[in-house]
Amino acid sequence: MKDDQVARVHQRLAARPELRRVGLGERRRFGLWELASLAEAAFGECVDPDSLTGAGEKRWRLRLGPALRLGAHRQDDSRVRYWIRSPEGGRDGEPLGTVAVGTWLPYGVGALHVTSLYVHPVARRRGLASAVLDLVYDACRAEGLHGFRLGTQGTWRETVRHHLRRGLWVTSWRESPGFARLSYLPRYEVEESGEGELALLVAGAGGRLVPVLFAGRAGGRLCLRESAEYRRTPDRIDAVRLYARPTLVLHLAVREGPSGNSDAVPSLTPDDRKAVRRPPQEPT
Repeated sequence: MKDDQVARVHQRLAARPELRRVGLGERRRFGLWELASLAEAAFGECVDPDSLTGAGEKRWRLRLGPALRLGAHRQDDSRVRYWIRSPEGGRDGEPLGTVAVGTWLPYGVGALHVTSLYVHPVARRRGLASAVLDLVYDACRAEGLHGFRLGTQGTWRETVRHHLRRGLWVTSWRESPGFARLSYLPRYEVEESGEGELALLVAGAGGRLVPVLFAGRAGGRLCLRESAEYRRTPDRIDAVRLYARPTLVLHLAVREGPSGNSDAVPSLTPDDRKAVRRPPQEPT
């Protein structure tokens, strides 16, 4: 880690009782936990990572195929791997989950990349994943960084739902959804409007929620429009305008549900993609 800020972020994380850095001799075990995470996210099947045999590992890797390209299986030094654990010492000191945090700042964005966020099935419903994301964000902010970014895949429906419930902004949705928590992006909420639309509201001055964007469908086509109040706001943030569209559209897609028997988040049609890219309609 050449960047002093990044090094200090990892010093803060390593000092937390909720995290423990993965030792050199534990990397294979960590990789099996990542594989279990990918298998569950892609196929909805819970796999005990510590019970995987060599044959089982090979079978899952072949079955996952392209999903492994997300990078969670890599054994390089572009990230620091951590075990998630309970401060109270649950499961006889055994790990409760995994997370990895980048060791460099890509493209000068001032945010670290998070991968491999996974909680073992026996330790869920305790808010561990959310707490770890808070730890990473707080450590980044304490060292002058904006926060973190993380990626997933559209087939990982429950993962996508978790990130949206957490209020993470959607920063991309082309091949796979990208999420972020950044200091210059305010808190937001999504509500159903009275016209069959979803409304994206962001926290403005004093924490007051201001409607930004509305999304719905007309004749099967995606329609987006900005609120008149938001257009009149003099201090609106350009990043909000950039990420409001993919964020609200992904919320809409998740609420509409998958098509057929697929558990994947519905893909954008070509017309939908054009609607996300073009400027929203003027308010009426």
